[in-house]
Amino acid sequence: MDNTCELLIKAAKKKFAQHGYSGAKVKEIAKEAGVNISLISYHFGGKDGLYRACLEPFGKERLAFAEKVLIQPKSVEDMQNKLHLWSRHFLECHVEEHEITTILHRDCLHDSKFMKELFQKTFLKVFETVVAFLTAAKKKGFLRADIDAQLAASLYYGSLIHIGRTDKIQKEFFGKSILDKKYREQIIEQSLQILMKGIT
Repeated sequence: MDNTCELLIKAAKKKFAQHGYSGAKVKEIAKEAGVNISLISYHFGGKDGLYRACLEPFGKERLAFAEKVLIQPKSVEDMQNKLHLWSRHFLECHVEEHEITTILHRDCLHDSKFMKELFQKTFLKVFETVVAFLTAAKKKGFLRADIDAQLAASLYYGSLIHIGRTDKIQKEFFGKSILDKKYREQIIEQSLQILMKGIT
């Protein structure tokens, strides 16, 4: 990928995060990138292709990380350590890729073909990886027999998504933000305590 593509993707992330897909104008993206507007079509085939180039790699990377880390746990401690590592990565992505996560939180429910495909191929599979991880833990006796692994995954995964989505509110009204590494660790520790004490 040449420098022009990198400049356009960087500019597009900023504009899509600020204005959403429909509100971001290709003219403004090109201006932000400091390149001719025709280069968006040349490199990406238009606005849709540029939008995909911004989001698709992020989704694939998140799935690859989840599949690497959330492998069958060997013990309750191993289960907790793997969830801790995955959760830390999840929150760090919200800090390091703030523009991408802002776009996803805003647009993930939009009824577009691309977003549906991206969700099914990546983020849904991340969730399914968490479910499979907890299901494997349950089979080994690390979870109570009456626990529904999918529901437990929904509650845990959903709480992390909510924390990332509402960080601006948390900062404004409660003076806490996931930008603070200590606070991120506190979130993970307490979330895991609630999860583990509730299901083990």
